[in-house]
Amino acid sequence: MRKRFNITGSCNAEEHYMMDDSRRFAGILQMVEFGDYFVINRPRQYGKTTMLFSLYYLLEQEPKAIPLLMSFQGLSESVYVSADTFSQFFFKELKAALSQPQGGFSQEILANLAPVQTLDDLSERITGIARQTDKKLVLLVDEVDASSNYEPFLLLLAMLRHKYLHRHQPRHQTFHSIVLAGVHDIKSLKFKLRNPDDA
Repeated sequence: MRKRFNITGSCNAEEHYMMDDSRRFAGILQMVEFGDYFVINRPRQYGKTTMLFSLYYLLEQEPKAIPLLMSFQGLSESVYVSADTFSQFFFKELKAALSQPQGGFSQEILANLAPVQTLDDLSERITGIARQTDKKLVLLVDEVDASSNYEPFLLLLAMLRHKYLHRHQPRHQTFHSIVLAGVHDIKSLKFKLRNPDDA
């Protein structure tokens, strides 16, 4: 197949010309192996989504890892009504990611997970899920900017960060590594929420 340059969406090495980003990718993979919580923030069309997909496919081949890929792009306004509704949405996406063949979780296990009503419920379910596997759960979230103007999203981030910082305590067992991808640096999101007219 003849290759071409792609300037919209993610790239595929079999279809598109791609720059050699192996050195940067190796650094990102090492951060995941170390269990880091980090953000990939670059302007549009700099390869963030392509990088996440590549990371996901590589981790799929790793027997001791379970990659969980989700995107916050194109969500309905209804999921942002409250922290509770956003928590329910996130849990639904998490279960969908875990139900994939590489997830290692049977439909019976997933069906027996109690529903999520609140952000606290979600925190407990994440710990419960982490306890049911000896594999490393790696959360990959694309297009976090799509949610950056909504307080429920920031509350979710705060919960994930709190659990990550206390992950060595049994009651806060959580994802081994968290990778967020977006145009803006996460540190700017609270400012953006307070000043919605600022880009």
